[in-house]
Amino acid sequence: MKETSKKLHKLWLIAAMALLITVFLEPANVKAAQPPTDLKQTSASTRSVELGWTAQSGAYGYIIRYAATPNATTFNYERATRNEIYISGLTLGTTYYAQICSVDTYQQYANYKTYTPAAWSNAIEFNTAPDNISTVTQTNATNNSVTVSWAPVTGATHYLIYLGNSSSTSTAQAYGTTTNCSVTLQTQPNVSFYIFVQPLRKTAGTDYYATTSSNYNSKNCKTIPTAPNSISIKQRSSYTTYFTWNSTSTTDNTDGYELEIKNAKNKKIAKEDVSIYASYKGIYNKKLFTQPFQYRMRSYVEINGQKKYSAWSSTKKYIPGAVPKKIVRANRYATSGKLNWTKVTGAKSYTVYWKTSLKGKWKVVAKNVKGTNANVKYNPKAKNNFYYVKANKVKFGKKKYNSSSNSKNLDVYYVKSR
Repeated sequence: MKETSKKLHKLWLIAAMALLITVFLEPANVKAAQPPTDLKQTSASTRSVELGWTAQSGAYGYIIRYAATPNATTFNYERATRNEIYISGLTLGTTYYAQICSVDTYQQYANYKTYTPAAWSNAIEFNTAPDNISTVTQTNATNNSVTVSWAPVTGATHYLIYLGNSSSTSTAQAYGTTTNCSVTLQTQPNVSFYIFVQPLRKTAGTDYYATTSSNYNSKNCKTIPTAPNSISIKQRSSYTTYFTWNSTSTTDNTDGYELEIKNAKNKKIAKEDVSIYASYKGIYNKKLFTQPFQYRMRSYVEINGQKKYSAWSSTKKYIPGAVPKKIVRANRYATSGKLNWTKVTGAKSYTVYWKTSLKGKWKVVAKNVKGTNANVKYNPKAKNNFYYVKANKVKFGKKKYNSSSNSKNLDVYYVKSR
């Protein structure tokens, strides 16, 4: 009887201990609470991501499993006691699929790779950031648009476009996104600005794009500028004609100018590049002193080594005065002599003007001269004798012109007596 009582006492102790274990020490495979329902990606780099969710009341921790394919049967596992987790060692520009569950005890948390929860959350997609972008190139320009392109970036599904007025992104403004590797932006003439391109990888079903803030490249772009205006001839001497103009653009948005000169028959005499920093251009060419000509200018920008030109400025005509060569007098005291000059192509006659001071008034000393010489006045006592030989009825296309009005100031020559 006594022996039986001892056995019953032992059995009672064993049962009590089992009850305590059941109540206070839940086995590792006991199913925990429902999982969070708002698992989402919060940041990304090329090799890592952060995920976040709303903390569950009473949860000891969380287990996350993920794979690079949907509906996977094998997973990578991570765990966290807070409502966020950092996952590293990933492949750049790659989509993964993740699920989360809650755990109630340390034992469940410790056995996170083998624990079977009551339920996993629905799978969500997360992405690592795409690879670095290489050079952005401007490939085209018009007077109101620019086009840039770039090589496809590994892992990118979209590209974010920013616009800025400097190479710094601090003041750049978002323009939009594209899935293409080129974009054409509408703007206006005579502008220069920076286009920034940042590769993104979009998470399906969300507005989240995986990227890194430092992964971008930029290009300083220019539209085709407008042509310079108010082109004129500033000076003519020693067979050099100096052209000047008013710039309608700046060194920021224009790379240079082109000056074109043609004769009355529309044949090229000269075509010259002009530096954007120049305020005038001198062209040495004797033809510009012996025949009528026309001139015009345009601006350009260089896109990938190719010049993109503006429209031409308005064309201007210039009918030169003849160039006096010498005056022959009978003696050093003679008050007249024979003045000789070069022929102006197409001129029907010439009128000769004379004065002894640049500030003085012109006097006509020979009219309706058919050849290239005439007897004219000369003042042997004057320090200088200046002559201007106007060409009359010069054929230019279907019309006839006299020497240009400004020729009276530009084609003035001091002539020594012989």
